[in-house]
Amino acid sequence: MGETGKSDARQLNQTRFWLSVLRLHSDIFAELNKRMQDEVGLSLAKFDAMAQLARTPEGISMGQLSSALKVSNGNVSGLVTRLIKDGLVIKAMSTEDRRSFSARLTESGEQKFLMARDAHNSILADILQQVSDEELTAANTALREILEEMHAGDTLG
Repeated sequence: MGETGKSDARQLNQTRFWLSVLRLHSDIFAELNKRMQDEVGLSLAKFDAMAQLARTPEGISMGQLSSALKVSNGNVSGLVTRLIKDGLVIKAMSTEDRRSFSARLTESGEQKFLMARDAHNSILADILQQVSDEELTAANTALREILEEMHAGDTLG
């Protein structure tokens, strides 16, 4: 196989890999999000934000939350506003920087998060029940190695 053939085969392999990752994410995300809404009344976006807040019980700045969730400050602001309306989060002026705010879970938010975390784990187990532990371990290892290689090559900015 010539250089052009190898290049074309590599590009096709890369595209197939990317499309497989997208499809896997899409399939799991759609089912998990629907069932989380149905079972605990939380979208995955709210659950993810609450998970970050649960890791920092003393509170986290909006900028840190935005960075942790890999979304814009505007998205985080809207998400936190909705969680405040639900009584799950409180927001206060930062003690270190009076120009910024920090958010943390309320007591009912902590309770709701624990319930949601259990539901999340149960739903994920149900979705992935047909996949063996060996397959999950091999997939996790392969994906971690790919991420490390991409970061080592500085291809992710």
